[in-house]
Amino acid sequence: MDEKDEEKPTNSMNDQEMLRSEDWKARVTRRADPAEWPTESLFQNGEQVWVAPPGSRGVRGPFKIVGVLGNEQYRVRDERLGTEEQVPGANMKRRP
Repeated sequence: MDEKDEEKPTNSMNDQEMLRSEDWKARVTRRADPAEWPTESLFQNGEQVWVAPPGSRGVRGPFKIVGVLGNEQYRVRDERLGTEEQVPGANMKRRP
């Protein structure tokens, strides 16, 4: 195998799963002071959600939202592992 035949790295999502940017929604939870950084972010594409913890450079997921617990709390389920957890959410926002 020469250099031209090297396999290119692939993304975790295939091209068919990637939708247009207007199909993505993001939820952001902010602390009491709106000038502070978000504490948790959720990125949604259809029924799948990815979570970005505070200070993270990556996202966890995909998860499925299985419930809204009031006071901006969401219950999400990891379908692969069969686990559920609570994550804070906020008002739905469209990504630019």
